Amino acid sequence: MAFLPMLAGAQMIADTAGLTPEEVAIGMYIEAEVGDDEDFEPYDIADIDEQGGVLPLLFQGYQVGDTLVVDIPKDKLQERIIIRTPDGVVVYRLQPEPRNKPKVHPADSIYQGVWTNYRVNPYGVEIASLPDTVRVDLTGFSLPHKGRVTSHFGWRPRFGRWHYGTDVGLRTGDNVLSAWRGQVRVCGYDAGGYGYYVVVRHDNGFETVYGHLSKILVEEDQGVEAGEVIGRGGSTGHSTGPHLHFEIRYRGITINPELIINFDRGDLQNEGIVLLTHNMFTAKGQKKPAPVQTKLPEVQEILPDTTVMTPEELEAFHQERQAKAEQRAREEAERAEKARQAEIARQQAAERAKKLAAEKARKEAEAKKKAEEERKRKAAEAAKWYVVREGDSFWSIANKKGISVAELKKLNRFNDKTVLHPGQKIRVKK
Repeated sequence: MAFLPMLAGAQMIADTAGLTPEEVAIGMYIEAEVGDDEDFEPYDIADIDEQGGVLPLLFQGYQVGDTLVVDIPKDKLQERIIIRTPDGVVVYRLQPEPRNKPKVHPADSIYQGVWTNYRVNPYGVEIASLPDTVRVDLTGFSLPHKGRVTSHFGWRPRFGRWHYGTDVGLRTGDNVLSAWRGQVRVCGYDAGGYGYYVVVRHDNGFETVYGHLSKILVEEDQGVEAGEVIGRGGSTGHSTGPHLHFEIRYRGITINPELIINFDRGDLQNEGIVLLTHNMFTAKGQKKPAPVQTKLPEVQEILPDTTVMTPEELEAFHQERQAKAEQRAREEAERAEKARQAEIARQQAAERAKKLAAEKARKEAEAKKKAEEERKRKAAEAAKWYVVREGDSFWSIANKKGISVAELKKLNRFNDKTVLHPGQKIRVKK
């Protein structure tokens, strides 16, 4: 879907920043064809056909049914502008951006008509008052931001309180997107908590909270589409660094976002309709974490009615489903391969550690053996010598060491005139 700024009637806005050359050319063409007639209002197919003639070749590069959303109040646009090729095929449809606040807000019956712009949870609903199971349609989902989960949902013993959302890392200024189609209920600022934040109520009954934004790009009561940019990421409020604090709530009660969204893959844990049960909600004042399920209790895929599709639409539908199935299969294979490689790396690391430990033990045993041998050698060497003491004689020393006087003199090359002195070191063994 492309956006083409226009004023009421046929007058084009002069500022074409952000438009492609093709979009500028289309705008100029429409203005040229219908702008000279001051009384002409380009809202009718017949009028366009009368004024148009043959359309430019650039139309041939666009898909049938492409829509340009014009920046013009709905009450100024009597009918959609529809442009046709000479053979009558619709090429472009120009539709107004919604400006007026709807009389009925998304999921109005679920919230019993309560709509405020000042609190995240103004409902005062207890879990016990909810049905045993709640059906929520998850189709049309868009990931708020692709990033690594930096903090999970749950009880934080260190702080003695709950963390009611999932934190996703980002850089200040990164786009933050609406998860589903809905309407902005709150644009606020909480210095001690969320910082700049947005609350969106969705058509499916969920409300999502986007916290710590650096800039809010939507207004309260504004309708938003899934994947529409609602703000820029940041680190405002009570934050230790840039990240998106993302919450999912149903009638004000929080749900672990990771039960619904697989942030690693960037898509839903389960597509279609899910059944939420009481143990998936977090009660107000709860001190212990609720049991966290890795898989939602029931999933029902929603399929369109293929009986009303044209052959082309049916083929495109099956191709899209096949492509999605193949993509999931590839992702599963990649995860399995990563797990296999990780296990191989773990085993190799364990084997290396085992070899290093064995080598270390061998070297330590070898060093110990050498040290013992050296000790014995030194002891044996020391045993070959004797230090003469006061009163020692050749006879007394020879008697102590178990050798003869002649052998003692021979070992030291002494003769009969040799006199021993205290402190003298003499050999007593070969």
